[in-house]
Amino acid sequence: MPKTIKTIPSLWDFATAFYAKAGVQSACLTLQDQAGVNVPLLLCCCWVGRYYGELPREAAKEMGQFTDACSQQTTEPLRAIRASMKYSHKPQWPIKEGDWSKLREQIKALELSSEKLLLQGLEQLVLSSTEGVKGSDKQQHDQVIINCTSNINIFFDLVDKNQEVATALLNIIKAASDRGS
Repeated sequence: MPKTIKTIPSLWDFATAFYAKAGVQSACLTLQDQAGVNVPLLLCCCWVGRYYGELPREAAKEMGQFTDACSQQTTEPLRAIRASMKYSHKPQWPIKEGDWSKLREQIKALELSSEKLLLQGLEQLVLSSTEGVKGSDKQQHDQVIINCTSNINIFFDLVDKNQEVATALLNIIKAASDRGS
């Protein structure tokens, strides 16, 4: 019987599957809302930690600059518009609340599209910086924890924020090291 070779998922595929795991979405939103964490970059740190190891330091600066620029130009403005629309419809307006909600959902879809582009760009930066490094889906649990923690610490200063942030971060790292992801 031929041996099945597992392939490393794209960053987008990893991110969507990882985000759907129990507790990950709420942990990501806690980190985003309370500590200013860029969730796509956080998910990238976990993907690299899981499949490639520690993020090459030389790639981190370029990844950070790309993430900041892309997020500031697209994701953050779209998120701000969507958030402001959540409870802003007025009953006296000449448009239906359903139409307002539909527009809000379209903006949410654009926000997701901008995050997908960010993740695709981050993946290209990672792959070009790890050229020649073979990714593996067989890293040991403890090593994945170390890798993810190291990668996250490059970009985010989450030490001593508060207990909720610490718990959310721990949940993300545990989920990244879970063999089911």
